[in-house]
Amino acid sequence: MLALSVTPAGLPTSISGLRALIASGELGVDESIALQHQAVAQHDSFRCVSNHFERDAGSAPRAQPLAGVGLAHKDVFHMSGTSPDCGMNQPRRVSTDEAAVTHRLKREGSSVLAALVMAEHACGATGENRHFPLVLNPLSPDAAVGGSSSGSAVAVAAGLCYGSLGSDTMGSVRIPAATCGIVGFKPTQGLMPTTGMASLAPSLDTVGILARDPDDAATLFFHALGHQEQVTLFGQAGVHGPSFKRRSPPSPRIKYALDHEDPGVRLLPDIRNAIVRFVTHLGGDDNPIILPYFASINRYTDIIFRVEMSNIHLRRLANNPDHLDRGARQLVLAGACMPSTWYTEALHERNGLKAAFIQTLFSNADFLVIPALPTGVPDWEDVHTTSPAFKVQPLLDLFAWMRFVNFLGLPAISVPIAMDQRNRPICVQILTRPGHDATLLAFAAHAMKSFL
Repeated sequence: MLALSVTPAGLPTSISGLRALIASGELGVDESIALQHQAVAQHDSFRCVSNHFERDAGSAPRAQPLAGVGLAHKDVFHMSGTSPDCGMNQPRRVSTDEAAVTHRLKREGSSVLAALVMAEHACGATGENRHFPLVLNPLSPDAAVGGSSSGSAVAVAAGLCYGSLGSDTMGSVRIPAATCGIVGFKPTQGLMPTTGMASLAPSLDTVGILARDPDDAATLFFHALGHQEQVTLFGQAGVHGPSFKRRSPPSPRIKYALDHEDPGVRLLPDIRNAIVRFVTHLGGDDNPIILPYFASINRYTDIIFRVEMSNIHLRRLANNPDHLDRGARQLVLAGACMPSTWYTEALHERNGLKAAFIQTLFSNADFLVIPALPTGVPDWEDVHTTSPAFKVQPLLDLFAWMRFVNFLGLPAISVPIAMDQRNRPICVQILTRPGHDATLLAFAAHAMKSFL
């Protein structure tokens, strides 16, 4: 994680720190938002902003829980009176719609500073986009930025906003979070509504959150939920204070996996060793497991992804061959060629595999720790398809441990635990049962504070 004592706006780096200043009267809501807008306008040397919005008219009352908090979101949501551009860099269209999740956050007092650069139509594991200059990783100009929520990860890591909503279909929140050394949270599928969000593969799409730490992610998650989900998950009217902290089990049972059934997936020794140290420190099992059902889950995930993406984009592609870049076109065409029985089988097998996975992994464990990026953060020239040095394997490694989570619909959080020899983040994913999102966030907060 990029070490920041204050944000580029000169403000505290956490939501709780900012809110404390505002609550005390030392900082006004208007002043806070004005400083953050100014920072976005003056400090986007990382090229992560696709559209800087005008300041909201009026100011939120100081007592609102997110008053003064500036957010910027992946350009896949209807927000601030415009429809999503989806990474196409086209003139923005006026829209009276508002995504349900961005509306809820604004209702609690937050302000939307900007829409952020993303992979074209949310399809891409890197920050590559033919319509925008390459987004730059704040940790290193040579390091790749994962996708497709690339601008979201960069903006949060650089301190330009306090958090960002993204979409996670095959790891698109967790991958860029891991490359930039921040937190990427994918909730249980269906907890946060996708209404007002451009879809890529509806059966896999999940609204996710990028933040600098699990506490900020939990705050934004809570306020993006409906009231009933807030009560069910958190059991209270807010996430701050002792009751939230107690959501993490006092003696958590932790399993971890360093291998699965795909022999082509590698795990570098320094990453393996860092994960073992992390789990050992937290009192986890001594022996790692091998993830079960992995090959079948990934095969079905790929089928669902390609077919549903084809259903959305094939007609548009027929009318305009330039609608998608080359890589996305190949995925759409592959989905169009797949027999319908494959897709039907994938959907039919989903519930059974999900139940079997949960029973096998969580019958005697609270959390599962797995790698995020098995070969670390690559150089951008190794994973960008237009680079002369492009290699297929480093690109595949970015989502090798990611996409199966979307098929299962499990909550997962990517968190940094160490730095490698090139001073790039080593991250893990922590998974738990569906609906235990508050417990997961509390455990991740405890784990990071205890280990780092």
